[in-house]
Amino acid sequence: PVSEKLLKELEEKRKRTQGIIERLHTLHSNALHTLDVSITHAKKEQVELQDITRITRSQYEVTLTHFENTQSLYHDGHVSHIAYQEQNLRKLASEEQLKRAIQNQNTANNKISSLTQERASLPMQQRNELANYQNALSDLNQQIVTHHNTHEETIYAPQGLSLIHISEPTRPER
Repeated sequence: PVSEKLLKELEEKRKRTQGIIERLHTLHSNALHTLDVSITHAKKEQVELQDITRITRSQYEVTLTHFENTQSLYHDGHVSHIAYQEQNLRKLASEEQLKRAIQNQNTANNKISSLTQERASLPMQQRNELANYQNALSDLNQQIVTHHNTHEETIYAPQGLSLIHISEPTRPER
């Protein structure tokens, strides 16, 4: 009958929803783990970029000092114009390297901030997603219980009239 097909359909939906919930738990756990790994790698990269920036800054300071010395010597006439220009180019190249290192370090910092923020908000998103399926499962369970309650076969004893009901005269209303 139709009610058996409906019950079977409801139970299959419940089984699928339970499977989805189990898969969600696994997916959520994997997503958190993946983010944790990404954050760990980003922090390692950040430390490396800090070291690179520190070294690049030191190189720039040395190059700047050489340039200032060369500039002083050039003004005193002890260094050729070509030597002065070469030192100026080295200084500019070193300055660009420092800018790129600082930019890369800022990018790494932003990446860590972004990943950390995503990691902080993920559990709430996952709870909301899971709650939707748990609510659907609860609704299905309620439908199944309701279906069982309304479609149970109830056997009623026949209710006939007793002799008292038959023999008692009808009373007029006053």
